Amino acid sequence: MTHSHQGDFIVLVSFLITALLVTLVAWSIKFKKQVSFIAGYDEKTCKDKEGLANHVGGTLFITGVLCTALALTAFLMPTYAKHIIGIYIMLLVAGTLIAAVGGSKYLKSS
Repeated sequence: MTHSHQGDFIVLVSFLITALLVTLVAWSIKFKKQVSFIAGYDEKTCKDKEGLANHVGGTLFITGVLCTALALTAFLMPTYAKHIIGIYIMLLVAGTLIAAVGGSKYLKSS
């Protein structure tokens, strides 16, 4: 393995680990109701803890699974790795934004 290929391998492994961590945290939020993993979560301002956990955890779980699939695809199709990783990054950002914006509907009105 040349030095350049080692760098590509390290990047792809980093993306895979990140996707797996997102999936694990999302699973904890959705199925174990560990809402404390949600940044800024405050029990006093949340009107529906169950709904918040389902929305944020579910959205991030789907995002994590798709990102894991993309990271594995980049391993299998190294010629397209840069394009696949670009899609991975856009998906990760979009999934995070959807979870954050959608999660705001579970806040109590001021």
